[in-house]
Amino acid sequence: MTTNTDRRLNQKRQAREILFSCLCSFVILLFCTRSSPLYPFNNWDDVNSYFSMGKGMMNGMVPYRDLFDQKGILLYFLYGLCYLVSHTSFIGAFVLEIAAAALHLWAVLKISLLLAGRAQKAGRTADHDVPGDSGRMICYFLLPLYGACVYSTRCMWYGGSAEELMLPLFAWGLWLLFRVLDPGEAEIGRCIFIAGLLAGCVLHIKFNSLGFFFGWMAAVFFCRLRRDGILKSLLHCLIFLGGMGAATLPWLLYFLFHHAVRDWFRVTIWLNLFVYSEKLPLAERIYTVAKTLYTHFLDNPAAFVPAALGLLWFLLSRRMRASEKIAVVSTGAFLTLGIFIGGVSLPYYPLPLTVYALFAIPAAAGVTDVLTGLPGVLSGNPGVLRRKETEGSACNAPDKEDVAVRSGRERVIRCLPAAVVIILLSAAAIARFSMNMSYLGTAEADVWQFRFRDDIEASGIEDPTLLNMNCFDAGLYCLADIVPSCYFFQTQTIHLDDVYLSQRENLRRGDTDFVLAREWYPNGIDEHYVEIDSATADYFGEEEHFYLFMRKDPAGQ
Repeated sequence: MTTNTDRRLNQKRQAREILFSCLCSFVILLFCTRSSPLYPFNNWDDVNSYFSMGKGMMNGMVPYRDLFDQKGILLYFLYGLCYLVSHTSFIGAFVLEIAAAALHLWAVLKISLLLAGRAQKAGRTADHDVPGDSGRMICYFLLPLYGACVYSTRCMWYGGSAEELMLPLFAWGLWLLFRVLDPGEAEIGRCIFIAGLLAGCVLHIKFNSLGFFFGWMAAVFFCRLRRDGILKSLLHCLIFLGGMGAATLPWLLYFLFHHAVRDWFRVTIWLNLFVYSEKLPLAERIYTVAKTLYTHFLDNPAAFVPAALGLLWFLLSRRMRASEKIAVVSTGAFLTLGIFIGGVSLPYYPLPLTVYALFAIPAAAGVTDVLTGLPGVLSGNPGVLRRKETEGSACNAPDKEDVAVRSGRERVIRCLPAAVVIILLSAAAIARFSMNMSYLGTAEADVWQFRFRDDIEASGIEDPTLLNMNCFDAGLYCLADIVPSCYFFQTQTIHLDDVYLSQRENLRRGDTDFVLAREWYPNGIDEHYVEIDSATADYFGEEEHFYLFMRKDPAGQ
């Protein structure tokens, strides 16, 4: 029976986990994302595109009907909230990234504590699957190092990607997976429904990562089939779909209200499935997936080496249930297929797979448990070295809360040297692997977008309009606080002739006050526009040239 004291201790433990996750997230992302106030501007075209779509949404425009981009509506809504925080910076996106990272690390910590409790032979508390002092300390110590390794990988890219925002969904999906497959779990239906909600969120951010939850539900169905029977297992599938439906219903109503359901489906489903993906034979597609995974593994060793080692330990450990091993492999396999089977791969695509690096944390607890037991084994008395911790964990003192506070202070003092080592290792990982560190210290005067913004402001045009040609959203929509006014407000990589035809028509009519072009002068630009500035930017060792044009008659006379 749970007492008031136990309840207070549990609440304090939860608060400690959340606070620690938030602190780690803030410090890590302060350096690992260009949305951070330490950087002048997040100059990644993808996140600027999300920001512009969200801005249009907050100004009454309907994504897919009035503005074109092919990511999910939930992603644009979140970036719309970022726009409400700040119209001309990514400080709102920085807050969003911290919130996502904190939720991600909190789930990782909970899973690590669960598995570390199983990994340790001795030193557990009286509760089942809860580690003792050493196991908890290892999980807390390694959490910031895990975060530093994941968020400093090359696939983190500039920061703010859809993949980054989905990491907490996958982490909590794994947590729910362990709960559902626990024979003693009493709230299976609730857990499955929440997993369906998470799957629905993934669907409306970037649906190619939905393979994780397909593997999730498939594993739950087959692993619980013998215990629950076919009818109850089918009911679990319906509950899962109900969760996805609950996450979809608000957006369905939104598009119904704006008469844009057809546009929503055409852009997010049809074009992504049948236009954006590459047309490849099956054998070549499988080879491409394998080659892509190998390349990404070499490009992101800080996360994928721990992931490989941690998963190997998890799959070989006799203390983990067979159903859990099957389920984890299922989620990873289907997630990988969903991301890469289309034949298109960009550097930030494998970021969702870094979540499996969390298994390195309980693996470290298990290995440490074995190593600390070796001296006792050699002396013929394995219990000697752990007796003190075991006794402390089984303490039945009258005031358990007071004992916990005193022992907590003692642990903090004992663990300070190890904490310093972890901080140094985390800092070293960020300095060594984060591609954004080279951007640190860059002045606004050295970023061409700020100069172009000043050109636009100096024109004196109120509520200026802009068109990006031969480039994605380069950041002027954000910095100059311009709401997109053209359907194809930027050039897309998707193979649609409509993009070029529509933009040529915009140019022919002189629809916008300004035009930003990359690499070349658009044909016919001289009819309505004059060049007012140009810039050269370095992009991974290659020079890119940008030109800013202004309409000859800004007032439209």
